[in-house]
Amino acid sequence: MVDSRMCITGGTGAVSRWKDFGEPYKIGRGGYNETCAASGQVFYNYRLGILTKDGRYFDTMEVVLLNGMLSGVSLSGDKFFYTNILESSGRAARREDRRVPCCHGSIARTIPQVPGDMYAHTASDIYAILYANNSATLSLPSGKVRIEQRTAYPFDGQINLKINPAKPGQKFAIRLRIPTWARKKFMPGALYSFIHPPKQKWTAKVNGEPMTAKLEKGFAVIERKWKPGDTVQLNLPMPVQFSTCIDKVEAYLNRLAVTRGPLVYCTEEIDNGGPVQLLAHPQDAHGGRG
Repeated sequence: MVDSRMCITGGTGAVSRWKDFGEPYKIGRGGYNETCAASGQVFYNYRLGILTKDGRYFDTMEVVLLNGMLSGVSLSGDKFFYTNILESSGRAARREDRRVPCCHGSIARTIPQVPGDMYAHTASDIYAILYANNSATLSLPSGKVRIEQRTAYPFDGQINLKINPAKPGQKFAIRLRIPTWARKKFMPGALYSFIHPPKQKWTAKVNGEPMTAKLEKGFAVIERKWKPGDTVQLNLPMPVQFSTCIDKVEAYLNRLAVTRGPLVYCTEEIDNGGPVQLLAHPQDAHGGRG
């Protein structure tokens, strides 16, 4: 799926008639990308991530959650997209129409489950899966651990965690997810690549002191004996990036996607005073253009 049939927003399903993936690389310029499919992907990738302890699945889940699924509901919460297309001539609009209620229900059952997806743990490891303001208490065999997270993510890449173990000197590892977009390309899979690799590297500090953390399956591992009030700071630089798609996807030839952090950005006519089809990005040294 991620190698041949996924939009950069995480949307899937190119054939509206059969609600189908279609042939490999036939993603389409507009896309179909039903909201229900995005909801299913959130659950699917989360479970694969829990099963394998591999950050790639959570990276994919995050892209889908923030781009391919949340686009399906209005800010007012009462209008919905059945399909989340990537290009519109102005005819697309979220609707209150409930004749096909599946996407309304998918949004309503997915968003409330997100708080439960923030962390996971084993007997000796705590996985920080998603980043947002939150607090949680996790029960390890060695004792309970309370975590408080403060951040402006996904608009800012600084994540601050306060660790409060029930017992001073508890030993366990905090595993911080380092997203694919912060290391090499916007999302896992063979379809999309940054024109220029990120120049700034992610960094981590414990109690204000810089540290080198080993990376395992997309997680930075910080293992130590913790005491109440210990702090961890993760910094994920968020430069604006341009991505291209492999040539096998004909609909995306000579096109660019603009991202920052885990978010895909769009161009709207209301912001640009004219048809966005007339806008182009200067040709890049790598041949990318959009």
